[in-house]
Amino acid sequence: METIFSIHQVLHYKNHVIRAEKRSLFYTMEYSLIIDDVKQDQIKGLYGILILHGMLNDNGHQKPVKVIIKQTIFTSKFYCKIDGEIHKMNKYKFDSVTEYINTLDDNRIPTALIFDFSERARYLYWLFWSCYNLDIDKNNFFQLFNKDLDFEFPWEMKVGKLLGTIENNGDGFKLTDKGAYLFHFHY
Repeated sequence: METIFSIHQVLHYKNHVIRAEKRSLFYTMEYSLIIDDVKQDQIKGLYGILILHGMLNDNGHQKPVKVIIKQTIFTSKFYCKIDGEIHKMNKYKFDSVTEYINTLDDNRIPTALIFDFSERARYLYWLFWSCYNLDIDKNNFFQLFNKDLDFEFPWEMKVGKLLGTIENNGDGFKLTDKGAYLFHFHY
């Protein structure tokens, strides 16, 4: 599966390097835990709280390592728990072109993209994925943005109803069979 983009987080713990990688695939996300350049865990998921497990050899003592990822539609927060202490992980940055090239030579993905969406772009991103899931939930939109969906997209919802691509479902809108076909046919 081709990677669309990836985000790397890092924690330096004593003489160890703990990395978490998030790769965006076509339809899901893939998360990996790498301790001292050895991949220890990998999971797939989209949103919620995700946990990666690993072990750290600290002077002959095995210590369990957990990376906790809080993933929402717009943000990813990475935390690492070692010996009962929780550490916030930081963005992994390349210090030089040589380091970037070495990363490529090791068949690792060096990119770390962050999208700085405008408020309107965040709404559209949410709307796109809601249409993908065939359910446009007004309450969810309000909880995320503290805005009224009908106020932010008045024409879009009216045109969708007139064209027969969406219909009311109580909590918002759902894509009709026609709407689902057109949306998934196009994307």
